Amino acid sequence: MKNIYIITTSDLPNNVILSHAAFAKEAGFKPVFIFPDRGNKNKYDYAYDGYECIKLKTKFNVRNHFTYVYSILKLSISLTKLLLFEKKVETILAVDFECTLPCIFLKFKKIQLISLVNDNFSIRYNFNKNLIGFLRFFESIVYKFISNYCIFPDKIRVELLGKITPQNVIIIENILKAETLDIKYIGNNEDNLKVLFCGWLDNTRGLELLNDLLKLSNSKVIFYLVGSGDFVQNNPEILANERIKYFGYKTRLETLELMSRVDINMAYYNPQIIINRYALPQKISDSFLISCPCIINIEVETYKAMIKAGVALSTPYFDILKLSNVLNELLKDKKYLANISINMMNYSKNMISYNQLKTKAIVFYKSIYQLSNID
Repeated sequence: MKNIYIITTSDLPNNVILSHAAFAKEAGFKPVFIFPDRGNKNKYDYAYDGYECIKLKTKFNVRNHFTYVYSILKLSISLTKLLLFEKKVETILAVDFECTLPCIFLKFKKIQLISLVNDNFSIRYNFNKNLIGFLRFFESIVYKFISNYCIFPDKIRVELLGKITPQNVIIIENILKAETLDIKYIGNNEDNLKVLFCGWLDNTRGLELLNDLLKLSNSKVIFYLVGSGDFVQNNPEILANERIKYFGYKTRLETLELMSRVDINMAYYNPQIIINRYALPQKISDSFLISCPCIINIEVETYKAMIKAGVALSTPYFDILKLSNVLNELLKDKKYLANISINMMNYSKNMISYNQLKTKAIVFYKSIYQLSNID
């Protein structure tokens, strides 16, 4: 069995990365995760579903732009030392630009480098147009000349790179396995409204609105936070509010179970950041999987058809008063949420299935596995 080294900057992986590990394993590979130190002590064994892990001594810090760039440079040195001189490497799955760029020196080896592009780096931040243009060019060049293959979750993500496109592009959508058919939306029978924020807990994922939402929404609107992210470390005073329930990191199965018992799931993405307008969050796929109503800000282009079809609620991202009013109205009458749940169940029958995606992904990884056996 040959190793596939999966490089990520997080020691708490998202479920999309774990899905690709499962696809690669079924194709014959042994997945081995490599990641820097992000400060989550003793959690990564639990998070990585029993896969072998190599936790680097290198610290990875995203506190500001300087520490971010410095962390990528340190990661490059650590990976080069480990994979160029200490390990026999034939296949690498590098998650996003931050893990693809450090592999540049590994091109001296005869390896198959696959880039899993969850987010386009050049449009992930609210930079000015000139800087975005330069970063887009640089990102495109890196993928084109370092990566043997690039996996994207949607064609629009490839188009957002501009004129220079990577070689050997594969589209594998972010649709996850149904962990159990027993989990379905039950809702919340209490006289409060439970609103869920899950996944990566960051200001730009709607949490920058939370302080004002607490002021403008009814006191019976309760906010559940599940996951990890910078928001948790940077906002202890908000987390201390009695209307905020922070659950920390949960497995996908645990998150689905919790999602089935809240009233509504939030999928909010600050539209000032370009990539957020083309968000493809797994939390929405999971909402449809168990028919949990969700609310998506209107600026997210990729889900406007769902909003138009009446299977998701929406308000403008920065219209906090309108969002608060929607939540207050749902608190008064939860029957509307039950109707949305039924609509979601019907709508999801026309969506791409996990089995279709799995077949496509395993065929791809098997082709890479076969290439690795050719001398």
